[in-house]
Amino acid sequence: MQRLGLVCLVVTALVCGCVEDKGSPFVLAGLPGPQVRDRYEAQLDVKGFPENVSFRVIAGRLPFGLVLEPDGRIHGLPTAVQRVEFTIAASAPGSGRAWTSSGSLTVTDPAGLRLLVEDLPVAAPGQPYSHPLSAVGGRPGSWSLVRARTFTAPAGEPNQAPPSVDGAPSWLSLDPESGLLSGTAPAAEQVVLLLVEAADGAATAQEVYGLRVGDAATPGWLLAKSEAYVERQIEKHVPSGLHLATEADGCFSNYGDSCCWSATSMGGLAFRAAVLGTNEAVAQVAARLQGLRTLRRITGLGIPGRAYEHRENIDGPCGHWYMQPGGNPDQHEGAGEFSGYRFWVETSRDQIAGNLWGHAIVHETLIGHPELRALAAENIVSVTQHIWDNQMKMVDLDGQTTNYGMMSGYGFDGFDPYELDVTMGNGMNAIMLIDWFQMTSQVSGDADTRQKFAARLQDLISDRPNPEPGREFEHGYLGILADNYAYAEFPPGSNYFTTMSWYNVHMAFSTYFHAVRWASDPALRQALLEAFRAVLWEDREPMESGCDKPELRRARREQNPHYSWQYLAAYGDRDPEVIFECLTQMMYWIAVPRSDYAVENPLGVQTVPPPHEDFACEPVPVHLRPQSSNYLWHREPYRHTGGNDTPGREDGGGDGFVPYWMGRYFGFVPGSI
Repeated sequence: MQRLGLVCLVVTALVCGCVEDKGSPFVLAGLPGPQVRDRYEAQLDVKGFPENVSFRVIAGRLPFGLVLEPDGRIHGLPTAVQRVEFTIAASAPGSGRAWTSSGSLTVTDPAGLRLLVEDLPVAAPGQPYSHPLSAVGGRPGSWSLVRARTFTAPAGEPNQAPPSVDGAPSWLSLDPESGLLSGTAPAAEQVVLLLVEAADGAATAQEVYGLRVGDAATPGWLLAKSEAYVERQIEKHVPSGLHLATEADGCFSNYGDSCCWSATSMGGLAFRAAVLGTNEAVAQVAARLQGLRTLRRITGLGIPGRAYEHRENIDGPCGHWYMQPGGNPDQHEGAGEFSGYRFWVETSRDQIAGNLWGHAIVHETLIGHPELRALAAENIVSVTQHIWDNQMKMVDLDGQTTNYGMMSGYGFDGFDPYELDVTMGNGMNAIMLIDWFQMTSQVSGDADTRQKFAARLQDLISDRPNPEPGREFEHGYLGILADNYAYAEFPPGSNYFTTMSWYNVHMAFSTYFHAVRWASDPALRQALLEAFRAVLWEDREPMESGCDKPELRRARREQNPHYSWQYLAAYGDRDPEVIFECLTQMMYWIAVPRSDYAVENPLGVQTVPPPHEDFACEPVPVHLRPQSSNYLWHREPYRHTGGNDTPGREDGGGDGFVPYWMGRYFGFVPGSI
């Protein structure tokens, strides 16, 4: 088992202007080594420090998936076998005293042999290249290249062949005995994905690596593409702090989904801020967080509306309001401090799923910004308290349940178990309430609220009747998780091709992700992970081709980085084949801006037999899919025809950077490519 060792104290005057203090030891007693698939919890020894001591990482990094709280608690779920070095600073505000110390951690796999995850050095064009791969948990005697894909351009082009060829380039070789990558790089830039296998006689292990040929001083292709989408969104798509699409005439659109996609973008920006650590990155998160706080407060309900707009929204080329309070009963004029606003209520569970997903990421990742974490917690607690106070429903200004606002694990829209003597299990609602109540029990700044929601969560998953009067039937939620209609399996008899809702898949991933990752009880975590795998991840039956039984395909096959990163981060480990294909799709992602265009199966992909020829057997390269969605990763990966040919219409672009920064944060996306 690996231990964290810290060396002698070093003065940190350059860090905080404090003076050296050698009287307090920087001790880490009995700190265990992290392992993949296992939640990690350790506490730095604070003996000898002032009571108000605060810890932070100032150089290097902790393993992917782990964070250091200011109180010295290291916790999380590791997502990669890796070896890291870092420096931790301890300071006592007001005392003028500070300490630093450096250490290392190695994340291992209790099963044995694993290849270390690392960013390969960039290969200089025309120069010799050499880099040895490494393993832990065994001594590989053989190395081999399982798969490779070489990319010759940073993005796909609409209705054009993918910019890649299968196989490693001729200049690159892998030594079968030592695991040394070597060769003389070509003059032209390229990116190579490598799926490498090593064996030690008793076991084999695989890992994915990305190698870029180019200038190491310039951003890699994926980083540059992602940052272009961030810059474009800031420039064009976030009036008053909300994420919106734009039309050819300059008007904003997609107000109905602004709550969800604003928070989804905020989650991606929070991952970005956690990786980069820059003031600019944090400021972008803060702006979205304030916008979403306004969206919640403007309704006066405790839950956010769908969108708001302000006078500044119409000062541009559009020149008119989108919302019309006189003509739409769900749109209203703001009052008081919100005078000059218009807002749209009638929120739904899909909006709240995306909203809380983004807020939870802010709380988990921005450890050094307590004010932002507190604001994220405030928004989360307000929503869950509203649902609890209204008998597991979201209630609108008119006192009625919103459309798709029934949240009970035994209710459906138009079917309220609090008014009927009949219940019917709803696995989608069940996982949402498990996730959201668990969030609240961990993030609320009020100890009484944390305790209440922890107890309410236990009542929901217990097999015993709920002790709350009038809620006796609200229990046994783990037993109904399989009744999830994400893939048109529920109710029985649903048709995959005609009733499948990819938005439901998106909602389900958004809730299982944090529900599993944040579960502190091992038994609960295992139960939720098994449901996650069975309901959403693995094909329902083994198949050689997606055309064997297309209605039984599930997310592992879909090559969707937005979903795959969430499953793998919740699982706490890697799936090299999945990562390889998801990175491929990210390389194919078109360059900014992503505007609408129509596609018509230009490459002749293999399709599902009639009458469903609009669906392919396997995922279509992402630049050859219909582009009309406001977040492309939440649409079907198999459709190869259709889309809108609307010149000038441009979506908000969150799908161009959220998977990238989520993948960087958890270690699935190499930082060098």
